[in-house]
Amino acid sequence: MERGRNNKRTLLATLIAFFATGAVTQGVMAQDVNNEGQTAKKQNQIDEIIVTAGKRESNLQDTAMSISVVSRDDIENRGLVSMEDYLTTIPGVSYIISNTVNFVVIRGITTGVNESQSTAGVYLGEIPMSNAAIGQFDIRLVDTERVEVLKGPQGTLYGSNALAGLVRNIPVAPNTNEVEGKLTFNASAQDESDDYNNSIEAVLNLPLVDDQLALRIATYKFDNAGYVDAISTPNVEGVAAATGSTVIVEDDVGGSTVTGGRATLLWTPTDNFETSVVFGTQKTDLDGSSQEMSSVGLRKASYLNMAHGRNDVIETDYTSLVMQYDFGSAMLTSASSLMRSDKTLSYNLFPYVPNAFLGQGQTDIVDAMDVFSQEIRLTSSLNGPIQFIAGLFYEDVDQDQTQISSDPISAAVFVDADILLDYEQKAFFGEISYKIDDLWELTLGGRYFDYDRGDRNVFNPSVWFPAAVETPVDTSEKDQIFKANLSFTPNDNSLIYFQWSEGFRLGKGQHLPAASQCDVNGDNRLDGTDAVLASSIQSDSIENFELGAKLVLLDDRLVLNSTVFRINWDNLPVAIVTPGTDTCAAGTTVFNNLGEAYSEGIEVEASYALTPNLVASFTTSYIDSAWTKAALPAVKGEQLSFSPNSTAVLAMQYNFELNAYSGFMRTDISYIGEYENSTQSALLPVSGDYININLRAGISLDQWSLALYATNLSNEDSTIASLSGDVNIRVTPRKVGLELAYSF
Repeated sequence: MERGRNNKRTLLATLIAFFATGAVTQGVMAQDVNNEGQTAKKQNQIDEIIVTAGKRESNLQDTAMSISVVSRDDIENRGLVSMEDYLTTIPGVSYIISNTVNFVVIRGITTGVNESQSTAGVYLGEIPMSNAAIGQFDIRLVDTERVEVLKGPQGTLYGSNALAGLVRNIPVAPNTNEVEGKLTFNASAQDESDDYNNSIEAVLNLPLVDDQLALRIATYKFDNAGYVDAISTPNVEGVAAATGSTVIVEDDVGGSTVTGGRATLLWTPTDNFETSVVFGTQKTDLDGSSQEMSSVGLRKASYLNMAHGRNDVIETDYTSLVMQYDFGSAMLTSASSLMRSDKTLSYNLFPYVPNAFLGQGQTDIVDAMDVFSQEIRLTSSLNGPIQFIAGLFYEDVDQDQTQISSDPISAAVFVDADILLDYEQKAFFGEISYKIDDLWELTLGGRYFDYDRGDRNVFNPSVWFPAAVETPVDTSEKDQIFKANLSFTPNDNSLIYFQWSEGFRLGKGQHLPAASQCDVNGDNRLDGTDAVLASSIQSDSIENFELGAKLVLLDDRLVLNSTVFRINWDNLPVAIVTPGTDTCAAGTTVFNNLGEAYSEGIEVEASYALTPNLVASFTTSYIDSAWTKAALPAVKGEQLSFSPNSTAVLAMQYNFELNAYSGFMRTDISYIGEYENSTQSALLPVSGDYININLRAGISLDQWSLALYATNLSNEDSTIASLSGDVNIRVTPRKVGLELAYSF
């Protein structure tokens, strides 16, 4: 049985989960396992998975950390393309997408749409695709070997990009021995839309020098149908008449086109040395917004026709150079990467301010960012009880963003701002492991970081800023975090561990409102609030405690992993908003490091090969997260945003042979629990509490393969995010389609 087909993810334990594991194990072992002999038993086994989350290769079941893995076969058999397709099926993880913004939430660590910086990181191979100035980049899962989702702080090895965890996309490596490739076509009908989804993917692997040099190229294009109708209403007609604008009336708004490609050149001139170069790009074109307005109707919205257009374009180019030399006792790795991100975004203000004063306005954003990173590390492979990792990390980020909010009808410019950022981060990190004996192993780790950051806002003359204003802010910080892990391996099929770890998120400068307007009494506080007017937002940190267990049972047919955790989040930046005074505008916001929160819960994953052809998997999580110290609009005791209390996924896959052709049938049923969209004072409805059912069946005919599928089979229309009292994002409607692929 293929590796990813027979195995699902796995992860850690908990005192509670550990005892539950024992109870389940006894019940299952009482069943009739197999009487056909050792060979038949082996056919039922769930194969091992190799991961590199700890920056060295290891068996997932032998790795004392919380990792969920989506394998290459999972990606193909489930038809996974984007983060939206798989992250919500990972226990302890939730995912919210709002047009151009992705929210990856791991173990409940987020404060929602007002988050000053992302709390979870994303990597593509050795390339960090998220940082202190950009959110998570959703790379399409084309020619991907696996996805590793690391839960809990990963600060010692991965730095500030992994406060709550990390998503690592591992591309398929070039093959230096064989010419191979794949061409995939996909088409589907989209409910609530007259348009169709379609895509094409192409992969080609070319050995250029046998056993030494190979080139692998992957390209793709995905056209996604829109399913929100822009309609006319008396309100929008009234605003249009008052302002001289026109109303957009159009079906199936919110479609998108994603195009991209990646080329990887691998060179292995000797047994000890290899180097790889990656060039990649991805471009997303959005045709309007998929957000709906609940006051207008289900999957409907109203917009005014803006002179500047309403198409969003996001383009990201990335390059990396990875060199590795094996000394025998240690591997020296140098990983260099360069990423360039260009965004052109336009926001229509009418859905948020449906009146004649601002409703006809539009905000246009042009953003350019360059990110360079360099990591050098030495990873041991010693024969004795001691192993280590030691490394240096450097990151340089430059961002230049222009924001213009204007009324295209009257040509009035409300705000014209240039937002400039540059920062450098340097870090030293390391881990050392000591195998005390055959049963116990202790790992200690740490990271020292030092960053300098400059933020400069330039407000050009406009309605709200009659005179030019420039507000430069420089900030810097040095600190360290640590990690300790103790693991116990009573036998080859069991691992129990306890981990204490810290994570951090870089601070930033903060541009303060004019003291003459918002600090009239000179007490260094934002008028109308208790917020201190501090020019820097310091780093926040989390402290994580977890107990995990990984078990392989019933002749390797059952994999059962679970973890229980407690996270304390300190020095949390909290947005404090003034209700407004005679001189200070309502909505003026200042961040202070005064928040505290916690998150605690349990995650369970199980995969069971019931027969050689039938595999079942079940995952579930429960998370309780809340503020323990807050300031308005947040309130002590209320739940953190975008964090479902409970999730569960049941999946079944049956593999079969039909006239010597192999095929499969699969179903995935997931439940997403209820969660808050913001602080309770925002008066937004809760989201979640829905079930999503996906079906897929396929068959391979020599080099051809065909799959039929349906996603969101019941056409669930629940809300996944409420961004204001009227603006919502709903679950993507049902899709029914087919996929045809040719491999060689």
